[in-house]
Amino acid sequence: MKRTCVILTFFLLFAGGGFFLQGDESPRFILKKLTPRIQLLRDTQNGGAQLGIISENGIILLDSFSSMPTAQNYRQAWEKALQRKDFAYVLNTVDRLDIFGGNAVFKGIPIVGHKVFYQKFTPAAVEAEISRLIEMWRWKEDVSRKRQATHKPGSKEAKGELAWTAFCKRRAEELEGGFKLRLPDITYSDRMALHLNDLTVELLALGHAGFDGISIVVVPEEKTAVIHGFILHSQHLAPHPQERYAKLDVPRWIRLLEELTAEKGRVDKYIVDTRYLWSRERVQSHLRYIKTLWNRVQELEAAGENLEAIQERLSLEKEFAFVKEMQPYKDHGDDWIRPQHRAHIWNFYVQHKKLAARLIQKLLTDHDAEAAIRLVREKAKQHKKIYFDERTLNSLGYWLMTTNKIAAALAVFRLNTEMYPDSANTWDSLGEAWMKKGDSAQAVQCYKKVLQLDPKNENARKMLKKLAKK
Repeated sequence: MKRTCVILTFFLLFAGGGFFLQGDESPRFILKKLTPRIQLLRDTQNGGAQLGIISENGIILLDSFSSMPTAQNYRQAWEKALQRKDFAYVLNTVDRLDIFGGNAVFKGIPIVGHKVFYQKFTPAAVEAEISRLIEMWRWKEDVSRKRQATHKPGSKEAKGELAWTAFCKRRAEELEGGFKLRLPDITYSDRMALHLNDLTVELLALGHAGFDGISIVVVPEEKTAVIHGFILHSQHLAPHPQERYAKLDVPRWIRLLEELTAEKGRVDKYIVDTRYLWSRERVQSHLRYIKTLWNRVQELEAAGENLEAIQERLSLEKEFAFVKEMQPYKDHGDDWIRPQHRAHIWNFYVQHKKLAARLIQKLLTDHDAEAAIRLVREKAKQHKKIYFDERTLNSLGYWLMTTNKIAAALAVFRLNTEMYPDSANTWDSLGEAWMKKGDSAQAVQCYKKVLQLDPKNENARKMLKKLAKK
């Protein structure tokens, strides 16, 4: 049942420097200068924002949203705000369809992105990805609606939640309404530079971090780096690996962040997660966390420590107490940051355990989920250091379920109940998977087990009532 979901508040107001587009009593778009030549266009009605780099030789836009209608609205807003139509490039900074779905609006304008776009998006892969994204956004919409009841009506949290619900709903509807694929015209693998008359735009490939085609954008003349929210985020300690647990390129993250923070004067400003300006010190605090955790996990694993011992050694009460001084912890608290920290330890640990990494990759890709699970059981008996914790298996099961791999999800959830039979949450998740498959009898048994373990579990009672009506 428990799943991590990030709430984004889209109605953040910036102090000073912005102006309203004229012509409306209640203006929809607000333009804000983050640096003299990097501006942010924000949609106050529907949420979302887009960055533009304003050169004498043309406008460079970052990403193009989930659909052509949204991309067209932003394009028109840029033209109206700047009184210009000379777009030079559109940069695709993440290989995710709902982030570059509006590319087709920019006919005749070069699109730039990582070469992985062409490796990833075959026709079959596009269809599967769209289905997965629609289901993901519908699930997030549903979770957000349920969470609204936990907020005080009219509060800042309630308004933010309503905005997030509407955003999720709109993302799903846009993808359901049709999708026209346009891949980048110009690609790169490691890094490249785009030279305009008055400025240069550099693209640096981050490597594996949940997605493969993530680019950091640097504008040397502005001494500014644009770092996507999938890399650094105000609510996260490190790049979150999403579903691809076996594919992380942590050494590359470290090298690039060191490059961007080492030389004072090369980069002094960091635009993070589209809209936030961070200091060098704040970026360095995240770099310190990533680098220290990566090195310590390697050292302890090489010394023969198992994951349980490493989790204890590197806890927030011991070696990583400094996390409590980091801004994400101050802003979002222990309940949000502590599970993240444990997840990062696990994800860094599994990179050195090639067998465990291969098993997880097999769970993600193998059509015979039961065979994959049998292999996990066998190898776990032979290799005591292979460690699959409850949270990881639960997250993996939900990812499989959101991609319509119901048989694989059921296999993972069943394995989790075997490994953690006294956890009400594992049985709750298995019950949800049986409901999705349409097997009410199996779901009822799971929710009864939840109530045996946790008699106060309201969700299990609610589900049993729902199933009884069927």
